[in-house]
Amino acid sequence: MECLEQIVSQDDIDLYNIIFKFILPLPIVHESTNRSNINNDITETLIKTEYPEIDRFLWAGSKREGFTIPITANQPNNYAYLMSDFDLIAVLSGLIAVNENALITELQHDEIFQVKDASHPGFVKLFSVADQKLFSVRFDTDCSGKVNLMRNNDCKSTINIPVNEIIDKKVVPLTSVTEKSAHGPALCFKIKSEHPAVANTTVIGGTEVDVVLAVRMGSWPQAANNWHVRHRSFNWPSKDLINKIMCSAIHLVPVGHSKSDNSENEWRYSFTIPERLLAQSLSVFQRACYVMAKILLKAAFAGDKGLSLYLLKTTMFWLCEEIPDDWTDDRMGYFVLMLLYRLQCSLRRQELRHYFIPANNMVDHISPTILQNVVERLAVCIKGPLTFLFSFIEGHKYFGFYVHPSKEIFNPLIELSKSQSDKSLKDTQMINSAIRKLLWEFVSLYSSWLKRNIAPPGDVITRPFAELKFRLLLGIAKDIQNIDKANTIDIIVKSIAKEIETHNVDNSPEFVSYAKSFLNM
Repeated sequence: MECLEQIVSQDDIDLYNIIFKFILPLPIVHESTNRSNINNDITETLIKTEYPEIDRFLWAGSKREGFTIPITANQPNNYAYLMSDFDLIAVLSGLIAVNENALITELQHDEIFQVKDASHPGFVKLFSVADQKLFSVRFDTDCSGKVNLMRNNDCKSTINIPVNEIIDKKVVPLTSVTEKSAHGPALCFKIKSEHPAVANTTVIGGTEVDVVLAVRMGSWPQAANNWHVRHRSFNWPSKDLINKIMCSAIHLVPVGHSKSDNSENEWRYSFTIPERLLAQSLSVFQRACYVMAKILLKAAFAGDKGLSLYLLKTTMFWLCEEIPDDWTDDRMGYFVLMLLYRLQCSLRRQELRHYFIPANNMVDHISPTILQNVVERLAVCIKGPLTFLFSFIEGHKYFGFYVHPSKEIFNPLIELSKSQSDKSLKDTQMINSAIRKLLWEFVSLYSSWLKRNIAPPGDVITRPFAELKFRLLLGIAKDIQNIDKANTIDIIVKSIAKEIETHNVDNSPEFVSYAKSFLNM
């Protein structure tokens, strides 16, 4: 079987290692992770007091895992749409599900449900221990938050969850215009928030939130019993992390297998908390590789929702088990393409195993024709990622302030790389010279974003953005020093400070002071 190196030349991988790193700088990913984890959870006490129907909320999705794409899409009419959405899982109060042979005498809940296998591994049915009736829940299609509690397919009772109030007060506590719809087991909210801007204009920001119901499991599911003891080639996840995951809460969400004849009565295991723990255990660089792969997928499959990003995340977890701890930031191109390649290989085999329940082949419901089309498109993306990458970044920016470098800034390096016929000393010197020139182009670009006086330390609103720009410049300074061994890091920092001074005299000493503190100079 062919490997990645047979598809993509080492010269191209070396080029992608450079370009990917500067398109998605690590400080951007780090800052995005920190911002995503602000107000990570609404306290359980507050939820119980305000909404007795809900035991707790769980934030799910890439925003809470550090896997978010930290950019916005710039739309016409001053509209900026956040690229990464998130799910809000509402865990119902007083209900608990237990494994089929579990002891239930000591459980104190309003109602206990027994888990029984359904049509497909990873999916189950719930039966009330009290009367053995089949249990399911469904949001009413009027999107009011009314929930129908079903017994043997009959609605025996209802509860009302104030989803509009939850979205307005807990998720987006700003003036917003919201479109809502029922989509399978979820209520989907498209939120557009208006923010005043300069010159009497308004910038509209947007994101999507899906609200999903859930029932908590009373213990680790039997279907995943072998997860913690299976053989792993390397020490990821660590033993401590495995033990922590095994003690974490697992939930069931009312989602049936797409090929089941009785999908409306099925539930799917949700490993939201374990997956968050796994994701947050990864390094900033590993998260950056994942995010870059997401960007390429979004570009390659623009407008096509046929490929679930959950498949990419599952592939990432498997890859982390299989690759040793040599994820270094000078190999971003290699790891990004390896991740996409592993995904492609799984889809070509028509087999992608769930990370916690390997018996669950997550693509066995997709037709071979569709899978083949996805495989072919992935092949094009892997062989020529720059076409997709540059088309994507033209209309996007980070946090509304970081404008991506244009393709033109990379063209000299790309052209030189493509023209290389051998790896002679002269060619290496030419490549290093092109990289050095590229890095100083970045210094000029980043410095131009420091025209306004930055806020003093202690300003928690605007100061972090200024310090982020400082960290971007310091990252470039380290890269310059790695190539230009003749100059020390402090000399390079002073040269960057002079460039900043051409845009704002006061910001130059601020940068030097920050650099001394950050680099321990």
